[in-house]
Amino acid sequence: MKNPTKKLSPFSIALTYAVIAGLWIFFSDWLLADVIQNSRMLTKFQTYKGWFFVAVTTLILYLLLKGYQSIMTRYNHDKERLLISEQQSRTEAENSKKQVTEILERVSDACISLDKNWMYTYVNTQAAQLFNRKPEQLIGRHIWTEFPEGIDQPFYKAYYKALEEQNPLQLEEYYKPWDRWFENRIYPSQDGLTVFFHDITARKKAEDALIKSEERLKILFDNTSDGILLADIETKRFLAGNKRICRMLGCSEEELTALSVFDIHPEEDLPYVIEQFEKLSRKEIITARHIPVKRRDGGIFYVDINSSQIVFDGKDCLLGIFRDITVQWEAEKKIRSLNEELEEKVRQRTKELETKTEELERLNKVFVGRELRMKELKEKIAELERRAK
Repeated sequence: MKNPTKKLSPFSIALTYAVIAGLWIFFSDWLLADVIQNSRMLTKFQTYKGWFFVAVTTLILYLLLKGYQSIMTRYNHDKERLLISEQQSRTEAENSKKQVTEILERVSDACISLDKNWMYTYVNTQAAQLFNRKPEQLIGRHIWTEFPEGIDQPFYKAYYKALEEQNPLQLEEYYKPWDRWFENRIYPSQDGLTVFFHDITARKKAEDALIKSEERLKILFDNTSDGILLADIETKRFLAGNKRICRMLGCSEEELTALSVFDIHPEEDLPYVIEQFEKLSRKEIITARHIPVKRRDGGIFYVDINSSQIVFDGKDCLLGIFRDITVQWEAEKKIRSLNEELEEKVRQRTKELETKTEELERLNKVFVGRELRMKELKEKIAELERRAK
């Protein structure tokens, strides 16, 4: 936006006034003295000259005031437009925040957000229930003041590491103060952390029990809420599976043993799936994340696969526990998209507001200087009127 007061700067007005006034006084006095010899007549004409100068000065003052009024009108209009733009930005930000909050409340995992000072800024219903608190009892409070027993625990160190390095972290750890296992997915930003977590104590106990006994393995096979598959590491064929995995894939237990890793994943994702399978078999990882699985009817769902190596019927096998994360995966994808969109809008609005604020500050400085010059001009006019009298 161009500066509307550039042509009416205080210096240019003062210089123009000084030049015109100086030329007028010099030439008018010289001309009258040269033309009129009568001193009485000269005095009379000098009086007329003074009144003429007052009239001209009044006209200039009128034009300056009119220009000032025009500038103030434009200033008020720009200010009003800026306020409307700011209000729109706030409304958009509030709507986006509300949408994100609604998504987080529908996610089955507990979710919290912390600022850089480790103060709670968001706690969803699932997290509040896990903490046995109400969300409003935690918002604005320091996490390590509310839960001092967590200091120096693995999650404590992971939070600090994620915030410092600005890298997402995922971990499963035993939380001794509560005698529970938790899985945490930690997403850092410049403003703090967002953490998704859930209690995996039951799953951990199930995994331990599966490793200890084949007999107990079968019991847990049929009663766990997650799908379980036993695959031959060498041939990648399935040797056994629980009822839950059969329901997830849409097949019977007999049909399952005729399948292999190559049969239950989309063809385009097989290279990635095989790579993850090999890493699990080499114990490079214990969990394969976001694995696409194909149902018998062609539908696709996503799972996290936690694995352990066991010997079954003399064969080295991978015992995979399939946890359906389809809803959670889609929600996290939507959240990331909304966060990126919101951050971009905030950056654009912030840049626009900064530019307009700088412009308004420059205009304000010009107006203040103009008011001082107007005051000086009024004083000079009053002085001229006194001299003219």
